[in-house]
Amino acid sequence: MKLEFGTGSIRCHFGGIKGRGALLFKQGEPTNVGFLNAETATKPKYVDVDEFPIAMFFSNTESVDAVIDSLKIVRGTVNGEFDVSNDCITDVIERIESRGDGWKE
Repeated sequence: MKLEFGTGSIRCHFGGIKGRGALLFKQGEPTNVGFLNAETATKPKYVDVDEFPIAMFFSNTESVDAVIDSLKIVRGTVNGEFDVSNDCITDVIERIESRGDGWKE
């Protein structure tokens, strides 16, 4: 499954317990882009992980840092701060954009 960020349609649940953390992602209806205030956001008592096609589980802070560093690079390319040439990723982006349907499957 592919998720296209930027339209406010990605639902992300996150949390954890001591020593373990998780991020769960699924597609939803578009809304305002941004982080929900943790104090006012709905906090479900139960989330079925099977409803989230993309789940990231962490038990090592170095793994979290590696994902954060990768996202910082992606952020810089989106902002136009720099260009990271990677032929395989560039090819995927160009093929998807040429289809004219965004990142939908």
